Amino acid sequence: MLEGLYQRGGHSVQVSAYLTIDAQGRVSCPEADVDDIGFDAVDVSPRIGNTRRYLNFPDGGCFETDDNDTVDRWVRDYRHASRGSLRVHRLEATARYVVVAALVTLLFGYGLVTWGLPWLSKQAAYALPQEVSAALGRGTLEFLDEHLLMDSELPAARQQALEALFDRLRPPDSRFDLRLEMRTSELVGANAFALPDGTVVLTDELVALATNDEQIGAVMLHEIGHVIGRHGLRAALHNAGLATLLVIVAGDVSSANSLLVTLPTLLVQTAYSRDMETEADIYAVQGMRAREMDPKQLLAMLRRLEQAHDIESDADRQEDSWLDYLSTHPLGENRLAPLRAAIAE
Repeated sequence: MLEGLYQRGGHSVQVSAYLTIDAQGRVSCPEADVDDIGFDAVDVSPRIGNTRRYLNFPDGGCFETDDNDTVDRWVRDYRHASRGSLRVHRLEATARYVVVAALVTLLFGYGLVTWGLPWLSKQAAYALPQEVSAALGRGTLEFLDEHLLMDSELPAARQQALEALFDRLRPPDSRFDLRLEMRTSELVGANAFALPDGTVVLTDELVALATNDEQIGAVMLHEIGHVIGRHGLRAALHNAGLATLLVIVAGDVSSANSLLVTLPTLLVQTAYSRDMETEADIYAVQGMRAREMDPKQLLAMLRRLEQAHDIESDADRQEDSWLDYLSTHPLGENRLAPLRAAIAE
């Protein structure tokens, strides 16, 4: 006998009721005018822990009970096709299986975040049509020009000289429409960054920080390396994918749509990974060596940027200075060691 609550189909009132079953698997519930119904015709909800079970009848009525053990026994004895749900419950109720399942889930999640998302973001970045990269590049530059950047204040002759330097560094066989854009911004400071469409933005402040044009050229080549490796798009897609995964797990799927809208902002806020920085550094070193430039100038320029960053930090730089060269191009020993090795070759 099962004790519980019965609700007629189309009604909201529940009444206390008792459900019985005979040796032939026929159920009856006198309080609900249910009589001689085959248990196979009753839809039994699966067991999830010790939560309440629901037995739904063909006429729309529903019987609720907390007596899971009796329901399980009836399912085992009279509904042989449903034994799978009982086995699942036994697995759920066994501590060692729960621990194993939790470990497998954690390992899968770790692998997805560590290797899966980077691989997927790389494939997606290379699979996107060039038109998409061009649109993202334009949108990002428009956003920056509207909120952070202003036209360069360098003399026209100096800008032309830097554009000529960039043209000499441009790889002749590049599939990207590489071009240089000069800007200035007290908020952004000494900075350079590459956009997915091949635009390399260079600030007046970085030009002023450099002690020679080879240092500026080293930064240009480094950013060209980011363009060719599609690092910015890959990093932004990775972060957007991770955030989307988190909001889906949290159940707020609607938030995932807004991530796509903010992708241009992610493109300039996202920190490159260590491997991406190393790839761009090595590309710059090889490019400088091929053009008979001193690769050590890249390391010297990075050191100058690091010193400038430390000075600005000591001066309590404004908190809204979210676009900083070292925040998007992290400089650490893990990056410097491969760079020194490439220079020493």
